[in-house]
Amino acid sequence: MLSLCAVFEDWLLEDGTYPPLEKGQKVNLSFWIDLNEIKIEENNIYEFEQIKYSEYNFCGKIIYKHPNHIIFDAGYFKFYTEKKDIVNISVGQFIKGNGILKVNPYIDWTEVLDKNKNRPDIFYNLIIDKIFELKTPEKYITRKGGSESGPSSLPINEYINVDKKEVIKTDSEGEFISYLLTLNFPST
Repeated sequence: MLSLCAVFEDWLLEDGTYPPLEKGQKVNLSFWIDLNEIKIEENNIYEFEQIKYSEYNFCGKIIYKHPNHIIFDAGYFKFYTEKKDIVNISVGQFIKGNGILKVNPYIDWTEVLDKNKNRPDIFYNLIIDKIFELKTPEKYITRKGGSESGPSSLPINEYINVDKKEVIKTDSEGEFISYLLTLNFPST
């Protein structure tokens, strides 16, 4: 694996979790998958395959479990997911699934990491290759009485209906925007 594509949600800039990101910047990031589906895999298979944009199929071993978080090792890439009903799975089992790869928002995950010094390292040194700005279509935004709400990122099937504008920097303008980051592993 030499590159990744991941969603970076604009609110991560607005709340100060991340500074603006720029094309060519070296970053140290971890990732989570917003699950579409998940199931126990009987075979010990490692897989992390890009479907389109930030959508990936994966199969990997659970290497860490916390009440609502699990870390997967997909052979050459580790990531976590949040799952409320993970009581029937355990460390060492293989799980197969599908979902959207996103940059870690650090919400309560940082607390989980800080409390357990035995957690696996899931951070990667990467270089931002491309940044695509995705403006959320109006059909997903609700405006009422001076307030507005909308999703923090688009459903993957909506990417074909949106102008993917390449930019050199993320810029929080208070709009309903998300970004697709193309990230490369530095050559050794």
